[in-house]
Amino acid sequence: MPTGSENTLSDGSLRPVWWSHIASRLGAARSLRSYLILFAAALWLPLLLLAAVSLSRMATLEREQLELRIQSVSQDLTRMIDRELDHAISILQTLASSRGLAAENLAVFLDRSQKALPNARSTIFLLDRDLKPIMNARVTEGTPLPAITDLETPKAVIMSLTPQVSGVVTDDLNKRPVVHVEVPVIVEADVRYILGMAVETSFFVNVLRANAPDTIWIVDITDLNGLTVARSEHHEEFSGKPLQDAPFHQSRQEAGPFRGVSATGEAIVRVASRSRNAGWLVSATVPQWYADAARRQWHLWLFILALAGLVCGGILAYFFAALIEQPLAQATAAAKDLGSGAVLEAHTSPLSEANALNSALSAASKELAARAAHAALLAREVTHRSKNLLAVVISLANQIARQSGSVEEFRERLAARLHALGRSKDLLIAGEWKGADLAELVRTQLRPFVDPGSTRLTLDGPPLFLHADAVRNIGLALHELATNAAKYGALAVDEGTITVQWRLRGGERGTMLEFSWAELAGCRNHSTNRDGFGSLVLTVLVPRAVDGSAALEFTDKGLRWSLRAPLRQMMGS
Repeated sequence: MPTGSENTLSDGSLRPVWWSHIASRLGAARSLRSYLILFAAALWLPLLLLAAVSLSRMATLEREQLELRIQSVSQDLTRMIDRELDHAISILQTLASSRGLAAENLAVFLDRSQKALPNARSTIFLLDRDLKPIMNARVTEGTPLPAITDLETPKAVIMSLTPQVSGVVTDDLNKRPVVHVEVPVIVEADVRYILGMAVETSFFVNVLRANAPDTIWIVDITDLNGLTVARSEHHEEFSGKPLQDAPFHQSRQEAGPFRGVSATGEAIVRVASRSRNAGWLVSATVPQWYADAARRQWHLWLFILALAGLVCGGILAYFFAALIEQPLAQATAAAKDLGSGAVLEAHTSPLSEANALNSALSAASKELAARAAHAALLAREVTHRSKNLLAVVISLANQIARQSGSVEEFRERLAARLHALGRSKDLLIAGEWKGADLAELVRTQLRPFVDPGSTRLTLDGPPLFLHADAVRNIGLALHELATNAAKYGALAVDEGTITVQWRLRGGERGTMLEFSWAELAGCRNHSTNRDGFGSLVLTVLVPRAVDGSAALEFTDKGLRWSLRAPLRQMMGS
């Protein structure tokens, strides 16, 4: 029994009432103006979708450009930081080789060190091998020096005998965050001193701020322990403080731009580059909303475009409906007269389409007859083409079936040839359907039968790029040869080898490609009689397809197949 929410159809099935309501509304007669409005909307919708895709792509490109710019800023800053560290190392290495230090004349060395300081926020210090401070360029001679707290860096200098850069440490004199750049002073092949430069982290702030593209950008340096060395914004607040675990680990692991969350909980886009000298992470960061600004702008333009299209489409539809209604009324009257068998006179109106409609009504029967004849012609053409395609498939199946002892053998042979065509197709896809290299084609087709790097296979010939048709035909021939070799020829015995050669020769028909397949130490091939289709492929189908000639012969040493074809047929030129 149908319920109150269902209707019974003529075939006894049930349909929901809401579906019947929608169907009746869609099938209801509507005015010309309504259809023109719908038509305008239908025309505008694809354009709007195309605009949406285009604007989205443009927004994506702008976003990618911004990410590349962030990465470029990070890398440029990294190079600048490394340049400053290289400068500090160069100063220290120059001082380490000075005569005053070699003569242990610390007064002279102290004076030279003070003059060599690159800026007011740096100082030079000297440690002995026991890591005890001997001199500091900011402290006058005779003043007691506090013990250093950063022991790892000088130990690394002694162990590696190379310059080392520390992370953030607190300066023992002014209690400010600094980084140490230290080099060994080697006397008589032994480390006698460690010469270092303490650089206040605020020095790096100027480098960061001078190269930050905008105040929205935040650039910072983080040492290997996750401590902030310098920051373009709120440096005093963050210097020497640990970076959040999530951004720090992401900065170490990600090679390009990545999204994360800042210390304030704001979504960000960040890129980090590693310093060559210190291993520090030099990062450039922008807020997520800044990176998405282009996308929001394009969304606004899309909304404006859609609104403008709908308004213009509605106005134009209303205007053209009023223009068309009168000629249509005339055409309706003419159609009624045509139904009664009257001879119609074409009425003229400002609308050329309506004039054409009136003219078409007078010749409706002839037009219908012509269309019927044309439809019959198209049907015959479709039938003819279908028969030709079916004949090709049947011919291929029959050729294989004649040489197959069972359905399973037929299926395997047909599948093998289709797989060979598939391997050639993979090469063509990789070459964007332009063609493929001949040597790579040989390796690809023989890979299921023999390792391309094996000594059993020798390829000899110049680089040659075949066009798509030649790839398919030569690929099919190689499959037939490889299958035959695996069953009866060189690949059927352990000592068998295959040599594939190709050369370019001049001839009456222009440059010719001479391609040969030679098997050695294989037994005599009997597959030519078993698989007539394979012989047909090698001696008839492939040569004909490339406008060439082929020879298939059997020698005491094994099978040999050669193909000679115009180079223009192989390269498509």
